[in-house]
Order: sequence, then C-alpha cells, then structure tokens
Amino acid sequence: MSNHFSAKKFFHEILLSITAYSPNEQRAIAFLIFEKLLNISRSDILTDKLIPEFSKEKLAELVNLIEQINQHVPVQYLLKEADFFGHTFYVDSRVLIPRQETEELVASVIEGAEKLAPISILDICTGSGCIAISLAKGLPNAKVSAVDICEGALAVAQQNALKNNASVKFYKQDILSPLSTSLLGEKYNIIVSNPPYVTVAEKSMMATNVLSYEPHLALFVSNEMPLIFYNAILTHAQKLLKKGGKIYFEINEQYGTELAQLMKEKGLENIRIIKDLSNKDRMAVGVWNK
Repeated sequence: MSNHFSAKKFFHEILLSITAYSPNEQRAIAFLIFEKLLNISRSDILTDKLIPEFSKEKLAELVNLIEQINQHVPVQYLLKEADFFGHTFYVDSRVLIPRQETEELVASVIEGAEKLAPISILDICTGSGCIAISLAKGLPNAKVSAVDICEGALAVAQQNALKNNASVKFYKQDILSPLSTSLLGEKYNIIVSNPPYVTVAEKSMMATNVLSYEPHLALFVSNEMPLIFYNAILTHAQKLLKKGGKIYFEINEQYGTELAQLMKEKGLENIRIIKDLSNKDRMAVGVWNK
C-alpha cells in the first residue's frame, strides 16, 4: 500500500494550499481540481478511497495550477472547462465563465417553451454559447440562433456547439448597431439575453479573479446608461419577435424596476421580474402581443 494515499487527506492538503479564497470557494475549487485535473471524484474523496500516487509531471502541473489560482486566475480558465446546466463548456479569457444564476434563466426559458411548436430562439450576447447550446439540448425541436460582437467569443461558442453536439447558428452582430439582413429575415418565438449589465461604479465590489481576468467588454456598462443593451435589444425585438413571443433577460438586481418600466414603454406586456435562488432580482420576462 506504500504507493497509494488517502484521497481525503490529500484533499485537505490541497484545500490548505489554496489561500486566496474564502473557505467555501476553496472547497469548490479543490473539488474542481480533483475532478478535472486529477480524475478523482467527489465520492472517492468522501469515502476516503486509496489513490495511486501521481507522476512527478502531474504533481508539477498541480503545483503550477495552485500557484496561478493563488494569483486569482480563475480555475475554469486554467482547466479550460466550466460546467453549466449539465453540460461541459470550453472557456478561456475570450468569454465570461458561465454562472449558476444563468442556469435559472435557461430553466425558465425551457419551462416556458416546452408547449411551443415549432420553436425559434435567438440568444443575444451569447459569449461562450452556454445559453444557446443548453437551450438547443433542452429543447431538441427548437431552431436556435445566437449573436455576439466578439469574433473570439463566437469561435469559443462554435467550438462548444461541436463539443456538445448542438445545432446552433451563430452570427456576428453589434447589438447597438442596425441588425444584419440575415437576422431581420427571421422571426422568433423567444429572445433571451444575458447582456453586459455591471456598472463601472460596481467594479470596487467585484472579486479580483473576475476584475483582472474576465473580459470587460462582456461585463461592464457606464454608470450613465446602465440599460443601454436592454434598450437596444428591446428596440430590435419589436422587429424580431413573433406575436405572442417572449423576451427573457438576466438583469442587474439594482435596475429591475427601471427595466420593467422600459419594457412597458417598448410595448411588452405581462412583464415579470423574477428572483433567483438567492432571492435577488435576476430575470425579467415580457410578452410581445403586437
């Protein structure tokens, strides 16, 4: 047994070596390292399975990974993977790391669309493609399209569609500009978007790993125009949504009331602001009946 070691003991050693995060974050990161890098499952750790010793190369890789984690480099970028809605996505610094709150947005869209047939969906500001691809997988009869301004993000999204065997059409589009003819040629039952919504004033409250490494283009809006992307998307939605079509947004919790008013001004009805599992205003939904 000399060439084996305790999974639980090794887990605690790794846990102690991750010094740049809170205890809950340390634990989540350590589990990711064990699962993705070391191929040791959570159940192996909890049952204290005996694990064969690693090669010097693997241990060197582990040490290097932890050094970078302690410099606040997001572990998902280091592992080149993030889990979202039961699927695994490739991620790097060209795209935001998918968040758990956004899984609630995807679940809401699927729940609201299951009785529709046929279904056409447009995901605006797609980033890694996690929303569009999860919807394509969760609604296999849906026709899903997605847009982003960033070519790098679109390359990642296309890679993720292939990785997850999902059929999604991707378009390059600056949503603050006039729409391309390819988009205007379609009408959609559902528009979904998780656009940039963090104001510059909120930067001081953000974690270093987000602020220093995730793409600011996908995160921030000016303090003066916090709803700039929502306004543009709602204006385009008037041409893109079918009658009875719905729009789903992920939102900044500070601007739910203002966004609901904007949606009303743009002609949407049955507007709802929905709280996430942390009881924060996280989603806005409205119906286009014109």
